[in-house]
Amino acid sequence: MLSACHQWLEVDLGAPHSTIGWTLIGGGRYHAQSVFWHRVSDKDLTPDIDAKRFFEERRWQRVGNLQGIGFLTGSPLTEFVDKRRDRGTFWARCVATVGLRNALRIGDPPNPATTGPGTVNIFLQTSCALNECASIEALSLVAEARTLAILEGNVTSNIGHAIATGTGTDCIVVASPIPANSSLAITYAGKHTEVGHLIGSCVYDALVQGIERWKQCQFERSASRAP
Repeated sequence: MLSACHQWLEVDLGAPHSTIGWTLIGGGRYHAQSVFWHRVSDKDLTPDIDAKRFFEERRWQRVGNLQGIGFLTGSPLTEFVDKRRDRGTFWARCVATVGLRNALRIGDPPNPATTGPGTVNIFLQTSCALNECASIEALSLVAEARTLAILEGNVTSNIGHAIATGTGTDCIVVASPIPANSSLAITYAGKHTEVGHLIGSCVYDALVQGIERWKQCQFERSASRAP
């Protein structure tokens, strides 16, 4: 189940899932049944603000606990993308928010001027349980699909004019069901597997759509400011 409003986007997974990834709330290895995004503005995250503490306080004010996976974004939450791919008994689902104000190319030097709101947050859910190795492999596929979509979208880095490969604050989390027995978990999730195919294709599709929406929003914003 998914619900969205101006400041919050929430996904109920229906049952606890094993998750792995990096984000402000619930990063690392975690068990979660819900995923949520909170939208912030430039004035919310000034240089002196601890983003993690700020996010935790906002979440407490909303629901009174920090359970779940939490993404922070400056992107309009009404522009989220939700894609699913099915094949045989497997499916993969990607929910993403895409902002590229903070676009950078891998290897670009750190630059505080590029750290304003505008990031790519990707949540990937699979129908099948993934073991530790397969979960890490799934993370790499998500990152590869994101990078390909940004490269093909011809998004330039905020430092220089080279093509970006992501943003300086991208977050990715992969979730899979908790198996009754660890032997039931899938061991491999690479490109030669069905689940790997589904992961890569649904994340790529989601990012292509998200990038197009972001570009359209930027165009409309620029047009509205034109004399």
